[in-house]
Amino acid sequence: MAIYYLDGTSLSNSTAVFTDSELTICATDGMYSNGAIVRELLNCALLPQQTCPSCSVPCDGTINTSGGQGVYLLDLELGGSNFNTGAIVIKFNPQAIPDGILATYDGSKYNKVSSPTYGYLAGSSATNPTYLGSTGSQATCDGSSVEGTYTGITEYNYVDGTGFVATGLTQDVTVDATYTALTALSPGSCVMVIPKIAASPSTMNLAFYGVCTNTAFNIEVNCPATLTSISSTSTQANSTDACTEAKSSSVYSVPVTGGVGVPALHDWVFSDIYGQNIVAQGFYGLNSNKWIEVSANGVVVATGTCPSTYSLSISSAQLSCSTFCDGVTRLITTPVQSSDAYANVTYGTVIAGSFFGAGFYAYAATSTDTSTEYWLIMELDASNVVQDLLQCALGACEPL
Repeated sequence: MAIYYLDGTSLSNSTAVFTDSELTICATDGMYSNGAIVRELLNCALLPQQTCPSCSVPCDGTINTSGGQGVYLLDLELGGSNFNTGAIVIKFNPQAIPDGILATYDGSKYNKVSSPTYGYLAGSSATNPTYLGSTGSQATCDGSSVEGTYTGITEYNYVDGTGFVATGLTQDVTVDATYTALTALSPGSCVMVIPKIAASPSTMNLAFYGVCTNTAFNIEVNCPATLTSISSTSTQANSTDACTEAKSSSVYSVPVTGGVGVPALHDWVFSDIYGQNIVAQGFYGLNSNKWIEVSANGVVVATGTCPSTYSLSISSAQLSCSTFCDGVTRLITTPVQSSDAYANVTYGTVIAGSFFGAGFYAYAATSTDTSTEYWLIMELDASNVVQDLLQCALGACEPL
């Protein structure tokens, strides 16, 4: 490996590259790098620096780091084919001492996370880092608070196989109160989701701001992958409706405390496979006989189990109970779900699904018709709630 000499203290602040220690013989025109940045030498003059393309780190990896005050930059390679699309899932554990995180992809900034302990966390500024950590671990920050202005912070860039390497540059960093989302204890491994809907761009930048004297954090970035579809209801106003409505829609979750396809507390919930659009605030019934409540920020804030349901068959609606007693055979073939079994249907039983309309319905445990013996009559209100139970006796309708 050749030895070169600089007329500055680093590649960043030098003006030329030489082959002798007396700095009299200019190096050959070309690209020169210290592993973190690259600069082109042209006619014995260094052109502006660039981040090394080769410094991009492949996704699907984990980085654990600790060190002093600094701005830590990480460029990630996400893949550039049409197969490399979906949700980019980032897991960031700031430990206790506050650290800021800001992702930049395709010209957009991302700083919102969900903590396995505290749920949704983000500063109120959408374009600045969100500082995460424990409120009780700010002793090594200026004035024992992460808020403030920090000048001349060393900048580092991550080099795969080496770690974070000083670039020779510094940054001035201001931490406003609106940038912080500190919690009583460490927030744990927080999850950020970034959508990648096309093959390009294929790289993303992450910046971590350790403005306090000491810092330590863990970062894991999963390569883009489409999210698993989960059968669900549309948005509902409460858990009861979420449990009774038809599951004719789909949602897509990113686990924080749950599993793939099994949303749990603090998980992200989206309406698309890329994690681009969060679902509307409200309640959702799932095929697993569970319901979830999602906040306006797209994070699960409550979960529950739906009451057991039972299969019934009902007829079309009639305006009068006596219609079923006129000797004409009518079909009882529409499948529905009930909050009670056939033998236990009573006042207040709820018939799940679309609203059938107020009226009288013949019902049975299985698909049949009124020429058989095993059916009864229910009166439903406009909300599918049983108001009365009746039967035919000697051609007339009477209460059970």
